[in-house]
Amino acid sequence: MLSTLTGIQIQDHTTSVVRKEQETTVVLKTLLGQSHSLSFHVELEVEEELVETSGGVRCTVTRLQVSVDKRVATQTDLQAFITWVEQEQAVLSFFRLFSEYSEWWSLRHNTFLHFKDHYSDVVRLPMGPYGDEMEFSKVQDPGACFIITWLVTVSSDPWTAIPNITLKVKAKNQMRQLDEKGTLQTCGEVFQDMVRVLGLEQAIHAVIRTTTF
Repeated sequence: MLSTLTGIQIQDHTTSVVRKEQETTVVLKTLLGQSHSLSFHVELEVEEELVETSGGVRCTVTRLQVSVDKRVATQTDLQAFITWVEQEQAVLSFFRLFSEYSEWWSLRHNTFLHFKDHYSDVVRLPMGPYGDEMEFSKVQDPGACFIITWLVTVSSDPWTAIPNITLKVKAKNQMRQLDEKGTLQTCGEVFQDMVRVLGLEQAIHAVIRTTTF
């Protein structure tokens, strides 16, 4: 139920006592899990202090270390977010944004695979199934190659994951010379209009059918 609501699934966790005094206990918690198809490893040191007036316990995160799936670990803006999370001990902020980020990342992966399977003769994934590019062109006389780039970026203030999906064309000089109406130059803008009207999946279907069949 929790993983359905949050997108976060904890697969393993451990707790060990680092130090114990009269009214204070420091524990080390390790969480291993995944969000959608991306894994994470969170290690946090928590100070548990007994509150005499209420008899309760006040918990404070004193150290936080986060690592994520190697397939995305080198992304610069995601690294910047993780650095901020560790500095601020903002473990809840990490789970919120990483769930959002991994949802877009997994959607891109599944979408690209769907079109590669559906149009296997004309669609290629030059950066592999987890890459951010999908290209397609006619089988016979491929005068132009259409490239969809789907980035998942992380922005700050506030921290959020943002998909950025664009279409560009690589065309032979001869084909560009024949394109008197400038269709090739405006195809990116037309694609964005189609996404707004049809939705992403139907827009990609329409572009592939129009340009390759």
